[in-house]
Amino acid sequence: MSAKFVAQAINKNRFDVAAVVIGKDGAWHHIHLKDLIEQNFAGSCFNSSSPDNVIFARKYGNPTLIFEDANKNIPIDVVFPIIHGATGEDGAIQGFCEIVGVPYVGCDVYSSAVCMDKIFSKQILGQSGISVVPFISVNGQHETVPSYSSVTERLKTSNLIIKPSSSGSSIGVSKVICSSEYHKAIETAFANGRKLLIEPALEAREIEVSVLSGQEVRVAAAVGEIIPRHDFYSYEAKYIDPDGAKLVVPAILRDEVKNRVIETAKSSFIALGCNGMARVDFFVTDDDRIYVNEINTIPGFTSISMYPKLWEHSGLCGEELIDTMIENAISNSSTRKSKSAAA
Repeated sequence: MSAKFVAQAINKNRFDVAAVVIGKDGAWHHIHLKDLIEQNFAGSCFNSSSPDNVIFARKYGNPTLIFEDANKNIPIDVVFPIIHGATGEDGAIQGFCEIVGVPYVGCDVYSSAVCMDKIFSKQILGQSGISVVPFISVNGQHETVPSYSSVTERLKTSNLIIKPSSSGSSIGVSKVICSSEYHKAIETAFANGRKLLIEPALEAREIEVSVLSGQEVRVAAAVGEIIPRHDFYSYEAKYIDPDGAKLVVPAILRDEVKNRVIETAKSSFIALGCNGMARVDFFVTDDDRIYVNEINTIPGFTSISMYPKLWEHSGLCGEELIDTMIENAISNSSTRKSKSAAA
C-alpha cells in the first residue's frame, strides 16, 4: 500500500519508474507500474499480470536491473526502499544498496539498524539527555526473564507493555495488567525476536512528528495524534479494524508543548544519526511530560499514513515530498562518496 502511494504520487514526467517486488523467498520481480497502482490489496498477496525475474547488480560499472529471461537491462539511478520491518527498515536493504553503489532514499545502514532495535535506540537517546519511557530489557539468549513481581516493583506499576526489541507494526506487543498474563506476553514477544523490553503502560497521548533531511533537518510544522480505540495501538487497530484508531491532524497541543515535541524530534533524529526521513513517535502525559517512544526510518506511505499527511498539512504535497526525498538521496550519496575519497 505504501509503494502504491509513492507510485501514484511520483512525478512520472521527471522520473522513469521501475517497480520491483521482493518475495518472501528473496527473489526479485520487476512488475508493470500499472499493476502496482491498480492493486486494491483486498487480500494478503500481490498480483501482477507479468512479473519478470530480475537481478540487481553492477553491470558495466552501473547499478542495473538485469532481466534473467530476456536480453534486457534497466540502469538504476536511485532506489526508494519501501519495505517496512525486517530486511527493509533494519539496514539490510540499505547495506545491499551500498554494496551495489546506488543512492537510496532514507536512513543509512547504521541509523536504520539502531532505530530498528528499540533497546539500542533508547539507550542512545537516554545518554543524549532525551527522555524515554523507563524499561527493562531481556536478552533471551543470555538472561533469565525477571518475575512479574520484580518487574512491577522496579517499574512501580502492575500495568505493563511487553514488546520485541526489533519489530514493527506492534507485532508481538502485549498489554499486561496481572501476573496470569505475564508469561504468555513474554512468549509472544520472544516468538518475534531474541530480545524484548518491558515498559510501564503509560496513560498518555500518542503524538507523531515527521522529519525530513537533506543539507538540513526539517520538521513538519503540523504534528499528529493517534487515538486508539483498543487497549493500545495494536496491529489489529492499525490494519484490521477500520475503526481501530482516530488520526487527528493537527494535534491539539499547547504551543509550548508542541514546540518541545518538535525540537525533541529533531534532537532525536540527529542523536541517532538519521538522515533522509523518519517519523518520531511520542507519549505526552496530562502533566505535559514528553517521552520518545520510537523512531520509524521507513514510515507508512499510504494515503492515510501520518508521515505524508503531516507534510501535506505543512504545505509539502505528495509529489513534492517524493521529489525532495529523491533529490536528498542523490545529494547524500554524493556527500558520502566525497568523504570516502577524501579519507
